[in-house]
Amino acid sequence: MNEQPHDDREAAPARDRTLSVIKKIHIETVTIAAIAVFAVSVLVWGHWWAPAPKPNIADLDQQVTAGLQNRFNTDNDMKPYGLNVGTDMALINVTGGGNEYRGLVTVNTNKNTAVPIAITIYADGHNLMWEIDPGSNVRLMTAAAKDSQT
Repeated sequence: MNEQPHDDREAAPARDRTLSVIKKIHIETVTIAAIAVFAVSVLVWGHWWAPAPKPNIADLDQQVTAGLQNRFNTDNDMKPYGLNVGTDMALINVTGGGNEYRGLVTVNTNKNTAVPIAITIYADGHNLMWEIDPGSNVRLMTAAAKDSQT
């Protein structure tokens, strides 16, 4: 038998090429998987990097005044005063591009006493919360109670 001795130095370049090919395949597979995960996340969750939709100020104004008037018409403590919310609401986005707004609206008592009311509104395009400033609420209730007594 004519066997030649096996030299590891001859096998090293072939082994290095094989390892290089395996690394390249691994990198390509990981890259393709990352792109696929990103694409699926965009399809499933939408454009998650986009900012939340901003509420339309005119719609926000109308929703808050309607909600406030509904409260005055249905709340057992407020109903006897005959309060009417005006249509003159002015709103400002106090956080720049955020979801907090502050506004003023006039509420009239049953004797047409105009009381300016400060309101804080939180709206993100899907949800809406509002609250009357405590000081404004005291002024309104004082004027309403006074007008209902005379």
